[in-house]
Amino acid sequence: MATLQYSVPKAILFDLDGTLINTMEGFADLAAELIEKNYGMPFPEGRRNYITTSGIPFKHQLEVIFPGDPRNFGVQKEFEARKLDVFFNTPPSDDTISALRQLKMLGIKTVVSSNNYYDFVLKYFSKYTEFGFDMILAYRDGFAKGRAHIHHVINEFRITENEMIFVGDSLHDGDVARELGIPFIGRIAIRTREEFLDRFPGIYCVDRLTQIPELFSR
Repeated sequence: MATLQYSVPKAILFDLDGTLINTMEGFADLAAELIEKNYGMPFPEGRRNYITTSGIPFKHQLEVIFPGDPRNFGVQKEFEARKLDVFFNTPPSDDTISALRQLKMLGIKTVVSSNNYYDFVLKYFSKYTEFGFDMILAYRDGFAKGRAHIHHVINEFRITENEMIFVGDSLHDGDVARELGIPFIGRIAIRTREEFLDRFPGIYCVDRLTQIPELFSR
């Protein structure tokens, strides 16, 4: 049980991969395969490094794992091309759809905040239309998940940092939320409850997204 108190927010921002849709396991396997093939790093170690650095674009992950390596550009291009099969063939779960509908019934705006490329995210939501978000934000040059997305939401909805919540599945997501003074909820998937609470004591962590509207319906 969380020890922090969460006020009913005016908006909730959701990370996409691993939070709204279960793509991260497939992405981690693909990244580990490419890392092993191109850099000679064993599959389990490459997969672990991918998960450890998740929450930022893959090209930046490679720079963290292999700083300045000239192979990074080509590996990133292959990853982005091949990840589309995983991405577009991962439908939303019934739990995710139910959670978003419940939040709308509570009058809470829902926002996608993804580091996936903008065109791909729009194409995904044109295929899976069950979501009905109030705003969809994704990666474009100079407009990445984190500070830029959050300030855009603040300006568009005319709300403050304390009137929103960010939900993500990576420790990096939590770091960004903490840096910007935004309440954070950890989505247990590639990271465990213990890992989240060790970094962010007292936050609320969920196995299912329907646990979020339950928090505000009590």
